[in-house]
Amino acid sequence: MKQDITWRKAKQADLPEVHDMLHHYVQLERSKYDPTMFVHWAASRTGHNYLSNRLRGNNHFFIVAEYNQKVRGFLIGSAAHRSEARRPAKSGKVEVLYVRRHFRGQGLGSLMIRAFDAWCRKKGIGHVSIMVSAKNRKAAEVYRHLGFREYNFILEKELT
Repeated sequence: MKQDITWRKAKQADLPEVHDMLHHYVQLERSKYDPTMFVHWAASRTGHNYLSNRLRGNNHFFIVAEYNQKVRGFLIGSAAHRSEARRPAKSGKVEVLYVRRHFRGQGLGSLMIRAFDAWCRKKGIGHVSIMVSAKNRKAAEVYRHLGFREYNFILEKELT
């Protein structure tokens, strides 16, 4: 299967398929890991604008992974500056990584992470981050296998 997996830069024509996957991503996150996720965000104007805006600009990375010439996953990342007190100051951030359920474990996510890492290196970025829900242990293990390590912990509480 791995020889049939490719990635390419996302195009406007990919947005309906990516939008559908983004909707599934938000639903999955909400149902399993984060009840604060707004399930209708992907269908909102903000969700549509998010995807459209990520297609443009030098500081955004937006690719799709294909298997048998059909889009099965996507990665959206960005380049940013971290706090002036942190080094390296340039940082890459994986904003969203999603692979359709039946294609997980086949190397699509790893392929897209490696492509993002290469893009970051070309931009002189020396640090890449990804945020994963604390309860999503399976995804965290995949990211550890790809070289990510725990760096910060974000603790939250609800105010009543």
